[in-house]
Amino acid sequence: NGIWYNILNHFINGGKLMDFKPTLGKYTVYASEYCHMDSHIVNGGGTDDTDILQAILDLAPVWGHLHLIVDGVALIRGMRVHSNTTIECLDSDCGFYLADGSNTCVARNANWTTGEIIDKNIIFRGGTYNQNNLNQDMNFNDDEVFPPNEGCNCMLTGMKFFGVENFVMENVTIENNKRYALIMGNWKDVVFNNINIPTTNLVPHTNQDGLHFHSPGQNLQIRNIHGRGCDDFIALNTDEGDGKTSIRGVVIDGVYLDDAYQGIRLLTKGEGVLEDVSIKNVFGTIRAFGFYINQWTGDAKGLFKNISIENVFLKHKDHVYDYARPFAFFLGGFIDNLTVKNLSVESDHKDFNIVRISNGAAPGNNEGW
Repeated sequence: NGIWYNILNHFINGGKLMDFKPTLGKYTVYASEYCHMDSHIVNGGGTDDTDILQAILDLAPVWGHLHLIVDGVALIRGMRVHSNTTIECLDSDCGFYLADGSNTCVARNANWTTGEIIDKNIIFRGGTYNQNNLNQDMNFNDDEVFPPNEGCNCMLTGMKFFGVENFVMENVTIENNKRYALIMGNWKDVVFNNINIPTTNLVPHTNQDGLHFHSPGQNLQIRNIHGRGCDDFIALNTDEGDGKTSIRGVVIDGVYLDDAYQGIRLLTKGEGVLEDVSIKNVFGTIRAFGFYINQWTGDAKGLFKNISIENVFLKHKDHVYDYARPFAFFLGGFIDNLTVKNLSVESDHKDFNIVRISNGAAPGNNEGW
């Protein structure tokens, strides 16, 4: 089959076939057993390990499970991760560096889907995933745009997962994404814990969002996330998806913003519902907006239901946008049961608003009150 074809077509040492065997137990492979792992997590360089590394990852469906331990830094042109795979890096100085001109994700799931979920039980633990944004194009190649009829999906994304269930990412740094750090759509039972998005290389006018979730989605936990970006740090977004499906059951607890342009954005439109969302313990500095609960695209207004936000301590400084005044909250559309408590926001900007309200459109300078 295709998986065996990929494995058998990877050669080293003058054409000798690589004989892949577990390094430990039945399913565990140390990357350095087969790969060069001689790149650098900040500066890149080294030997391209993509083919051998992907051949190892392609063993997951063959063996039934795979635990890849990354004990160094691999220079890659992107990798695809199957079900029942754990990628574990020893520490934040280990991981993956995307080669110049790859113009793809550092990592994605093997089977992007908008219907039936194929890829399940995927874990990323530890390490740094560096997209090397100064040396990539703005957009994916045409054959990698997925889904082709939804917003954002042409934009080059550090990590992308469409159609995943039982997904865990913990103690991971997503570094120097060109546009979005991570986009996830068509998901269920997802956990993010202790995620760092430092965005060392800011690239103006690129939408360097943080974690971006399209519908449909159910059961999401995000805990202890920190960093910055040039747009939404976290977005729960049915608005740019199909306009029909929903997101339900979200807990966000512990957000630490370091000059993020925008904090947390909730968007929905059409038939979509964004409901049962708890956000608490949000700290740090912003350069434009705090919370945006509204639609962005189109005229049809979706529904926000049962949204709770508490313990927010933010400082606004160095406003970056000229199309809208800065604000802590922007509310619009249909909202059923919104609770906000224990809020503290500071700003020296003369036009700063604690709350702006509109009938559900993008926040122009003269709209809302």
